[in-house]
Amino acid sequence: MVEEVPIVLDIGSYSIKAGTAEDEAPSCIIRNVIGEHETGKIYGESVFNNNIKDYHYPINRGMISDYDDIEGILRFVFDENMGVDASTRPVIVTEEALCPNLRKQEYGELFFEKFETPGLYFELTGNCALIPLDLETGLTVDFGESFVSIFPFYNGTYIFNASDKQCFGGLDCSTHLASILAQQGYTLNIDKDRELLNTIKENYSVARLDGVEDTIKEYTLPDGKVISINCCDVIEPLIVPMSIDKKNEMQGVAKMIVDCIMKCPIDCRSDLFGTINLIGAASKLKGMGTRIKNDIIKILKDQGNNAHVKVNVFDNSEVLAWYGAACTGALSSIVERYCTKEQYDENGSFFVSQMFAREG
Repeated sequence: MVEEVPIVLDIGSYSIKAGTAEDEAPSCIIRNVIGEHETGKIYGESVFNNNIKDYHYPINRGMISDYDDIEGILRFVFDENMGVDASTRPVIVTEEALCPNLRKQEYGELFFEKFETPGLYFELTGNCALIPLDLETGLTVDFGESFVSIFPFYNGTYIFNASDKQCFGGLDCSTHLASILAQQGYTLNIDKDRELLNTIKENYSVARLDGVEDTIKEYTLPDGKVISINCCDVIEPLIVPMSIDKKNEMQGVAKMIVDCIMKCPIDCRSDLFGTINLIGAASKLKGMGTRIKNDIIKILKDQGNNAHVKVNVFDNSEVLAWYGAACTGALSSIVERYCTKEQYDENGSFFVSQMFAREG
């Protein structure tokens, strides 16, 4: 039986959040980027701090290009940042919406064969927002770097067939902001200058609301140049992608939410509309919760639906997925939920995807 305190990982396109189930917050957050240097590979923010020109992201738009790279950066996380031996502890990994079964098989191969971890468990990101709130019913909207994902849960059951994931996220806001700055004669590299773009985005973005004038602010760039930013323009690609790119057919977050809930059984829809939880760093941008709520109400009104809508935003939303997974890892019952190395050795990687299959 696997009884050691588990390592908890939230592996994203932009960063890896890591810690143990005993931690109140991730013990480290590492930029998920790898640089090539004559001395070997360099991981995390050091790539840009050392001005490494040859670098890449091992996860791009949710696609893992090379599991050897993931192994390398995880060894960096475990050895250099956490100081833990993954061969002595089980691992809990957060799972995105509609995660391919092949991904779970490949993670099984990675953790059981490369790290020889004694146990592995996948916790749905959407459920992670409900666990700390002691909720079994709710709709989780996860604003990621590459995707917006929606998870409906009712009485503890994941309604897989109604979940959704669309290919737009925080990266699109950063890219759009970079284009706004370029129009004012200031060119930023979307990779190297991502932290600067994120700082501007997080501190100056305001969701556009009906009846409220757009907010124009000035920002002083590192070289002293002062630029003007329409704060309401920055995050519009995240809320309604087609409002910025007319060729983009994705209708936006509010429409995703309504469509998702309307795919759920009729007797649980009112509860889901009343418990919409936003997670991910972008969910904390000023006015985001209000804008999403207003847009949902507009759509419902056009449909003749007067359902009560409540949208929740959390102070720790950027790490809530990790924290919810850590709460799972702290449960005494977790020891019965792991896929163990013995099971993997006996049945192979396909057993991992079977054990954590979500369809149905």
